[in-house]
Amino acid sequence: PIGNFGSWFFGSFNGNGHVISGLTINRPSQSHIGFFGYLGDSVQRLGLEALDISGLDNVGGLAGYSTGLVSSCYAAGSVSGSQWVGGLVGYNGLGVVSSCYATGSASGSNNVGGLVGNNDGIVSSSYAAGTVPLVGTNVGALVGYNTFGTTNHCYWDTEISGTATGVGSGELAGVTGLASAEMVVQSSFAGFDFTTTPDWRIFDGITRPFLPWQDLSQIAYAGGDGSSG
Repeated sequence: PIGNFGSWFFGSFNGNGHVISGLTINRPSQSHIGFFGYLGDSVQRLGLEALDISGLDNVGGLAGYSTGLVSSCYAAGSVSGSQWVGGLVGYNGLGVVSSCYATGSASGSNNVGGLVGNNDGIVSSSYAAGTVPLVGTNVGALVGYNTFGTTNHCYWDTEISGTATGVGSGELAGVTGLASAEMVVQSSFAGFDFTTTPDWRIFDGITRPFLPWQDLSQIAYAGGDGSSG
């Protein structure tokens, strides 16, 4: 992992629309595990696919522990640990997660979320569409445990996650569960910017929201019937 307890990553990492595929980290007895172990500044425009990450505490696909800004990023794959486990960020400590998504699976025994395991910061305009086994305590499809963090315009797929629980413990407003059919409809995502900047793109009725920098070959289509539509 990039950054550890004695040497946090205090830099601005711009993935520039690149994707890292097949990252494997197998450290079940160590904490603060992810592409970044400790993130103190910012990461943007980065994709992580086919992840296979396991650690002890504070485990995430992109960052194990973050107090920085994570924006326009996604993570897809398997993330597992004991506690504070998230598909994208394990522990969001006063950091910001904005315009991001996570798919795949996140599993652990305590404080486990499809996107963020533990939230002390801000999560906005983001979603999770992965499996989160309801094993242990404080397990949610989007956020595992919320202490005093906030969320705005966040969503999760209730069918893929297998749960109607978006937040395992702790009150959070601005979190909405959607059926898989609703996840491919633009109007379902109130608060997502599809036009101005934009922060998101979508093929209405076909794909879930994806990031503007993503190549179309990276997008998972819902399928078709052979017609031109």
